[in-house]
Amino acid sequence: MRKPALLLLTGNLGLGGTQCQVLALAKAAREEGWQVQLAVISEGDGFFLEQAARAELRVWTLEERRAGPEQAGVLDRLAWFLGWTWAPVLAQLMRREQVDVLQGMLDVPNLLAATAGTLAGTPVICAGLRSLAPHRYPHVPHKRWRREYSGVSSAFDRLIANSRAGAEDYSAWLSLPQGRIRVVPNGLDPAATPAPSGAELASAGQELGVSPDTPVLLFAGRLSAE
Repeated sequence: MRKPALLLLTGNLGLGGTQCQVLALAKAAREEGWQVQLAVISEGDGFFLEQAARAELRVWTLEERRAGPEQAGVLDRLAWFLGWTWAPVLAQLMRREQVDVLQGMLDVPNLLAATAGTLAGTPVICAGLRSLAPHRYPHVPHKRWRREYSGVSSAFDRLIANSRAGAEDYSAWLSLPQGRIRVVPNGLDPAATPAPSGAELASAGQELGVSPDTPVLLFAGRLSAE
């Protein structure tokens, strides 16, 4: 019996929280019996490519399937603003690989997933909404994205946000009915975050200059100009 096939689509496998979640989801889905592959528009800085290779996850780079390496720099920029350009390439890939579920991650991959998934006749198409709605970020073409989302939103079998705030913001931005967007928080891999030993805690406290009974608030994330 053929395993159900899942394709996870994102912009690239560079350093980022979404990319980390893509890898975690891919590995967990495979453990649950899915046949999992990844597709990216471009490699980006490739931070997570080595991890994907170690996990023996197949990664399809759409940019490589469309043009030679000498054009990659230009296409890398264009891809984010012309996500639909890759739809025929992705649709052909999904038909050949018999993809059952296509999961987009982030706005341009989501829009691409809707178009390519429809062209390929993919049974289930999901959108992954990873932050607040794009109109919060003036450097992206959010007005055009809103028009495109409005045109393809019916193609999504599921719209999934990773926070309640994100779900509410996207719902308002796209004028979607309450409950259309489901909330699935980011996952954590327990094996990747083992509890520290007493000696490690004491050493960290000494390094920070705090006593063992002092509460410490840790922020784990990125600060970037947006």
